[in-house]
Amino acid sequence: MITDGTTGIGKATALHFAKNGYNVVVTSRNANKEAEVLKDFEKNGTSITFFPLDVTNEEQVKTVIVKKVEKFGKLDSIVNNSGISLGNALFAETESDDLKQMLETNVMGVYYGMKHAIKAMLKTGGGTIVNLASIAGLNGLESTAQYNASKHAVVGLTKGAALDYATQGIRVNAVAPGAIKTDIFKQMRRQLHTIYFLSCFCKCDSF
Repeated sequence: MITDGTTGIGKATALHFAKNGYNVVVTSRNANKEAEVLKDFEKNGTSITFFPLDVTNEEQVKTVIVKKVEKFGKLDSIVNNSGISLGNALFAETESDDLKQMLETNVMGVYYGMKHAIKAMLKTGGGTIVNLASIAGLNGLESTAQYNASKHAVVGLTKGAALDYATQGIRVNAVAPGAIKTDIFKQMRRQLHTIYFLSCFCKCDSF
């Protein structure tokens, strides 16, 4: 199961699993994308199962995992890939609501996925969990303090759960990609370019 497995890293992951014989479930907040997504994967010589899912809704996450187990018998692996980046700016210029939204998706969404996946895996002998953190969750990046915070939290959740279930057949890991040309990266690059331009302009204008 790959949350937000319809674009970017999530889609590439889903294709890899499908091409290696796994029964793959991908999710997206946009329920209207199902026909488009299924057709897109078929073009790549694979087939997947699609479920609409808002990862910020715990009951929806629980329901999709239950349906996945009912359909295929168990859940071997979940990739908690859903994530957003909003309002990249210098710290004092950030908006509180942007941080709240990022925490809901990037942290609580991962938490819900881990929690209910672990419950399902414990019933069937174990499994693997991979969370999408970021280099921003290890070192931090300029003008993205809120995003940094959300990805640091993903690393913390990963480490804690890994220790809790290390002896129960469940491996929990995170990956921390650098810059990859996904939609989120393109959005962040545009915003950071604007911040950099305005910063240079203000410095020059001050002389």
